[in-house]
Amino acid sequence: MGEYSVMLALKKSVLELRNILEENGDTRSYDIALENGEISIIDYFSYLDVIFSTEDRLLQTELEYQKIIARLNDHTLLK
Repeated sequence: MGEYSVMLALKKSVLELRNILEENGDTRSYDIALENGEISIIDYFSYLDVIFSTEDRLLQTELEYQKIIARLNDHTLLK
């Protein structure tokens, strides 16, 4: 797979991960549910673990995306 194709795939992944976090990354409802005893502390921390893992994956994907953008720009500048 060429670098341009990799860049497009990474861009798509970044956008998807951002969308997931925007739709599901709010902890307020889980905070309230925990305070009201509607969920256990284990469920609460499991949810937080998923959110933090997704945020970490987003950061790693954004890093790879920026690296490949830099490589593509470097090739453009050298021409």
